[in-house]
Amino acid sequence: MDELEPPALGYQVAKYRRMLKISGEELAARAGLGLTRSVIANLENGRKRDVTVQQLIALALVLGVSPADLVFDLRRPYDLVPLGDTSAPESYASTTTGQVLARSWFGGSRLASEMSYRTTVQGPDDADDLSPLHVSDDAYKLTLIQKLLDQRASAAYALAAHEQHLLDVDRAASRGEVIRGGFLPNDLDTLRIRVRDFRAELYEVDRQLRSYGVAIDEPILYPGVPF
Repeated sequence: MDELEPPALGYQVAKYRRMLKISGEELAARAGLGLTRSVIANLENGRKRDVTVQQLIALALVLGVSPADLVFDLRRPYDLVPLGDTSAPESYASTTTGQVLARSWFGGSRLASEMSYRTTVQGPDDADDLSPLHVSDDAYKLTLIQKLLDQRASAAYALAAHEQHLLDVDRAASRGEVIRGGFLPNDLDTLRIRVRDFRAELYEVDRQLRSYGVAIDEPILYPGVPF
């Protein structure tokens, strides 16, 4: 694996801007937050290497990508990238890891400790924690909460789909009709079992989330369909 320079934000901005076929001036105007054509130009040619968090989010929204996609390039997922001040070897605020792991951490789906890595050329006795980082209990808790929220959304979506299909099949059966096709079973007993299982899963996930103090008594938010 090759070690790269710190992630080149400007290169990623330029790449996605060109894919959208918009000018730097148009990108700046849409993003706002103090971004100008000259700021975009300086980002893209490397003279400027940083933006505020809000500006990063705005750029990602305009370009139609995740903020993580502007920081890391997954075309070379196993290249190593230094994060933080790697010139201070004793610092907890630095590490070197693969682009794919760094992007997952940046996007909130991995802990900092999960950015340590093992390659297929390492032996089984080699240390896999090449970049030790301090991880608090709160960080573990936040990652678990995110996974539980994702599971909750998936279970609730599946439950709603099965409940509606059960209702449709039940109505059709009462009229002597048959529902054909689709991705869900048309057997009433099978549907009832699945509905029961999804309700049980949702109940358990909600119980765990409440134990972490998560406010879940609000409508569940589903991601939009990306097409």
